[in-house]
Amino acid sequence: MTKHAWALAVVVGLLAARPADAQEVKLPRFEWGAIGSGFGVITFDGGGAVAGGGPTVTIGLTPRIRIDVIGQFIGPLDGSGLSGLYEAQIRFPLRASANGTPSLSMTAGAGGLFAYYRISERRTERPDGSIVVFPGYSDLRAKAPRMATFGIAHQRIVGGHTSFILGTGVMLGEGAIIARASAGVSFSKRRYR
Repeated sequence: MTKHAWALAVVVGLLAARPADAQEVKLPRFEWGAIGSGFGVITFDGGGAVAGGGPTVTIGLTPRIRIDVIGQFIGPLDGSGLSGLYEAQIRFPLRASANGTPSLSMTAGAGGLFAYYRISERRTERPDGSIVVFPGYSDLRAKAPRMATFGIAHQRIVGGHTSFILGTGVMLGEGAIIARASAGVSFSKRRYR
């Protein structure tokens, strides 16, 4: 079997796996994971498509309402360094699965942009033979959250410690309208009642 066939078999197996519906799942207070997204960007100057990915942390406010804190590096972009966006969104349940966990949720939140640059040391020789040294430095800048986010998310528990999350939504602000499609995985310790 080729690598692609094995990868497809693993993904299908994860999506088909479910915890026993006879046991009600109690969602954990904290989850951590990773997300990957595709963005379609429309601005006053035109548009384009970029991809992104990064870490996520989920905090349970109540047994059903969750807060997701997401950071994604985006690219390909021109220039050096790393750029991305950060976001905090609340997930409100719309529909629950048979085991009591929210499976379909509405999301709303706010986000902003950040950039990280690392400039290496540079040396220039002068005509008199002396050398001017420009020291290296790094710089992290984050803008205040000026983007509103809205969307729909589907979470499916695929094991005792793993969830698969799919989402789609819109981000408005910073002179752009951004359509987003995301897929992610989160890890935690779940308890069954």
